[in-house]
Amino acid sequence: MATIQRILTALWSALMRALQFWARDIARRKTLTGKALSGCLGLFVILCACSTMLAAVQGAGEAVGLLPTRTPAAATTARPTATATPLVAAAPTDQTLATTAAAPTTPPPTIAPATAAPAPPTEASAPAPPAETTAPAQPIAINRPAASPLAAPPAPQAPSSSQAVAGDAPTQPEGMPSAAVARVVDGDTVDVSLDGQTVRVRLIGIDTPETVDPRKPVECFGREASAKAHELLDGQTVFLEDDPSQDSVDRYGRALRYVWMADGRLFNLEMVAQGYAFEYTYNLPYKYQASFKQAERDAREQGRGLWAPSACNGEHRPAVESPGTVATSAPPTAAPAPPAQPTAPSGGVTITRAPGTVRRGATATVAARTAPGAQCSIVVRYKSGPSKAQGLGPKIADANGNVSWSWKVGTNTTPGAWPVTITCGGSSASTEVVVP
Repeated sequence: MATIQRILTALWSALMRALQFWARDIARRKTLTGKALSGCLGLFVILCACSTMLAAVQGAGEAVGLLPTRTPAAATTARPTATATPLVAAAPTDQTLATTAAAPTTPPPTIAPATAAPAPPTEASAPAPPAETTAPAQPIAINRPAASPLAAPPAPQAPSSSQAVAGDAPTQPEGMPSAAVARVVDGDTVDVSLDGQTVRVRLIGIDTPETVDPRKPVECFGREASAKAHELLDGQTVFLEDDPSQDSVDRYGRALRYVWMADGRLFNLEMVAQGYAFEYTYNLPYKYQASFKQAERDAREQGRGLWAPSACNGEHRPAVESPGTVATSAPPTAAPAPPAQPTAPSGGVTITRAPGTVRRGATATVAARTAPGAQCSIVVRYKSGPSKAQGLGPKIADANGNVSWSWKVGTNTTPGAWPVTITCGGSSASTEVVVP
């Protein structure tokens, strides 16, 4: 304590002498500038003296124990670095993994390698020779916790890629009218029951090879396309969507629609994507044109369906010329059979052969199955009214319940899809004759 007092007394005496010196110096200055310079210099010297005095007092206080000793910053930061080494070295060992698997009470050590894994090469290389430097390489490569008990997480990544492809398909709108599929005419035309009436629907945006047009031969992959339509639509309830950019009906009186299946798939697009139909733009671009064109490109590039070189190679041509006819036509030949297979219950009526498309002046034929010996009649209703053509009189079903009519379509008949109704024993069934 006496030492501090002596230091303070000496410093105070020096400070007072400095003040007296500069007071006399300032008084001797004759100009204002000189007085200001002398005063500033004096103030600077006095501040330095005060700082020196405080430092001396603090040092003396620490020396005698009156003030706490200051700790250098380097010592403070070095201590955590030294303790970090055992944590890094101990964390990524195989013993830790074994402990984690055997005892659920030690999960924290398995978390430590994830955050400290990059440190082992730096920490281990300083205190150890190369022999220990190679050792941490094994813990670093030990991203095995994900491979042994957690091998399941990587599996969900596989479905994600297929889901991205599925996501390209259009989304089914809401509020569409539902209809029951009454009959599949061919790959791009179906009959549906809507509000108690049979409506013929021509699918927007697609064109399948012909199978029922009397003006054209059966085209390559036409039977396959019809068989696929039977597979997807027979007995199904579907939803019909119109397109404001297109006409509501075509020149044959068929409703132009998109057909959505109950599982949310767009039937039109499905036929193109699987290679059973061509993308078809009639006049103006339609709502889903971009998706349909992309689906056709994908089918063509991958050689699906009619795009396969062994089938049609993407060409419109008669089925007999297709190199793949022998190989591909066998399954579809049985496809037209389902409409003829149902056996009508006693008193019921089932259409077994529809007239299809019949040009003016040609002969149309329709057949049905009912109870044997039943009295049957037929009505073909054109725009001008019921047809009075020869061959449309009443008939009696044969011993097998089969009955049929053939008649000639008038040369002046208005083009369109015209209803044909067969009535046997009080029960009726309807189909259509399409006049192009």
